[in-house]
Amino acid sequence: MADAALADAEVLLAALPDPVVVFDSDLVIRRINEPALRLIRGYLGDDAPDPTGLSLSRLAGPEALPIETFLRRVMEQGRAETASEMAVPIESDGRRRTLVFEIVAIPIQDPQGAVLAIGRDLTPQRVLIEQLRRERDFSTLVLNRTGALVVVLDREGRITEFNEACRQLTGYTLDEVRGRKVWDFLLVPEEVEPVRRVFEELRSGNFPNQFENFWVTKDRRRRLIAWTNSAVLDRTGDVQWIVGTGWDVTEIRAREERLRHDALHDPLTGLANRTFLIELLKLALQRARRDSNHRFGVIYLDLDGFKEVNDQFGHPFGDRILVAVADRLRRLVRRSDTVARVGGDEFVVLADPVQGAEGLAALSDRLLRGLSEPFSVNGTCVPVTASLGLVLSDHGDSDPQVLIARADEAMYRAKRAGKARSSFVPRDARSR
Repeated sequence: MADAALADAEVLLAALPDPVVVFDSDLVIRRINEPALRLIRGYLGDDAPDPTGLSLSRLAGPEALPIETFLRRVMEQGRAETASEMAVPIESDGRRRTLVFEIVAIPIQDPQGAVLAIGRDLTPQRVLIEQLRRERDFSTLVLNRTGALVVVLDREGRITEFNEACRQLTGYTLDEVRGRKVWDFLLVPEEVEPVRRVFEELRSGNFPNQFENFWVTKDRRRRLIAWTNSAVLDRTGDVQWIVGTGWDVTEIRAREERLRHDALHDPLTGLANRTFLIELLKLALQRARRDSNHRFGVIYLDLDGFKEVNDQFGHPFGDRILVAVADRLRRLVRRSDTVARVGGDEFVVLADPVQGAEGLAALSDRLLRGLSEPFSVNGTCVPVTASLGLVLSDHGDSDPQVLIARADEAMYRAKRAGKARSSFVPRDARSR
């Protein structure tokens, strides 16, 4: 496992309160954090051993195949993915439990492949739902002992139960909400109609189980709630009450978004990284295949003489120059374009759409003019130019990596011609 990737994984292992496990390419557990170890021992007993070094198949048995498939897919595709409900069997010394998790899997940049899995234990929630399906006695004790949000609605959508977790989250007491409809005071305006449509589905007996919406608290904070719904039927089989069991996932979703952002962006400049660029190029190629008139361009940009800047002023100064270059490129491109950092002082601009070679050349000229002005860091002005390689999409193009490589070749042609200039991929090269 690469040192930088391992260091990032160690930071997440220490920082996240959720169970986190790092698997290598063979799905052998290489790292496990304390919350994950506590969870395992909470279900299997305090004497359950640390599973570090065990393969997922040995820990979970044949039933682990769906998890293995999911994790391998994340490693192969190289992008984060969330499995909303995943059965996870665990076994130790003959003791066995099958748990239910929401799992966020994030690939770790490593030549051999590795993946970091963040889990949220849904098992208590699923146990509660099954209990509520079997029983009609909604005792205050049961509702208030769970950490989950539990709200019970009648057939008209009026609140009949609002447990302690709901009261702590929203600031409303049961007396304040009893008989009121959730869409009259708990929802953000843009979600009122979608939630009412979901309620109609629930009332008709159709239960969507992956539904999230915002609740607005008494002090006007927004909290994102992930709901699972169930029902209590009357003697004729009609829905009598709708039971919503939810979890506040505001921080979890924000953390997931940060992790997704970090997985797709360069940490120094905040620009898209190569992984993100490849995905955007795939989308551009798909649009071009659907629409024969759609064209886009790739500009490969390499700074001229940047090594000398690092040698003269040091790498911290050079990093500030790279940040300044990234900021200037953002201002120079159009709103529809994307700037990515793909190497030390190498950048790629995805110009999408573009009006043929003339449009791509015009953008290239604007970049050359904009980068010709010196950069100032801490009062020191440094002239930094760039050499650009240009490639225009062709209807036969299908591989993002090939497009980038062609633009890279054209960039080196510009450097050999004297630097601080641009060069198009020759027509015969584009047809190869």
